[in-house]
Amino acid sequence: ADLGFHRHPIRNCIYEEAEHCKMIRKGDPSRIDRSIRRFRSQGHPESFGLWMGGLIVRRHSKRTEAFNAAWWREIEYGTSRDQISLPVMIRRDLARTQTIPDELVDVQFVGHTPHTDAPNKVPM
Repeated sequence: ADLGFHRHPIRNCIYEEAEHCKMIRKGDPSRIDRSIRRFRSQGHPESFGLWMGGLIVRRHSKRTEAFNAAWWREIEYGTSRDQISLPVMIRRDLARTQTIPDELVDVQFVGHTPHTDAPNKVPM
C-alpha cells in the first residue's frame, strides 16, 4: 500500500463524525454541513469507515503525492476536519491504502467521549 491509516476506535461513518464535530464545537459547522451535503450528493455511503489522520504511514511515491495534494485541496475547499474528508479520499482510490491493524498501534483517547454532551475532561 502507498498509505496506511489507523481505524477510528469509536465511529465508522463520516456523517456521524460530522455531527460529533459540530456537537463538540470542532470545526466550522457551516463548512462541515457544506462538505457533508456534497459527499452525500456524490454518493458516499453511510458507515463506509472512518480513519484517523493523526498516524499516517506513507510510501514516498507519485500516487502518495497525488493523494496528499487532492486531500489537501479537499480540506482547503471543505471542512478542516480531516477525518471527515479522509474516507471520501480513500474511496476515490487515488492511492493504494491499507488499515493499520489495531494490534500494531496502541492508541488511547483520553477525554475523547462518544456521543455525549458532557465536556471532555483530560486528566492532568
